[in-house]
Amino acid sequence: MRQKNYLQATDQWVLENQSKFTNAMVVVNQILTPEQQNSLAIQGIDIQNLQKDLDNVTQEITTIY
Repeated sequence: MRQKNYLQATDQWVLENQSKFTNAMVVVNQILTPEQQNSLAIQGIDIQNLQKDLDNVTQEITTIY
């Protein structure tokens, strides 16, 4: 039961803070030049994909609850 409460608390935290992370990613992506964005993508850090992943997780959590 305790683990379920922890998971629900974590899910709630994600729902409450998702927009903060998404907004931060937008700002960072706007600061980066296209070359910097490409360099990060080559290293496996694609900010637009990270945003999509976070949005998908948020949607999944919303569906669960």
